[in-house]
Amino acid sequence: MVPIGIAVTVPAQAVAGRLDGLGLLAMLVGTLAVWLFAGWFWELGLRNYTGASA
Repeated sequence: MVPIGIAVTVPAQAVAGRLDGLGLLAMLVGTLAVWLFAGWFWELGLRNYTGASA
């Protein structure tokens, strides 16, 4: 839901001229933070994976 909301809202705000630099910067920083967290969490899962076989 959140990525779809961002993908729809941000371009609409840009076209309407209501997208400010601070909002865009906050979104970019938030995106980077979530991306780094997801990578860290993925690596943690791979390190702790023991297998799915019976």
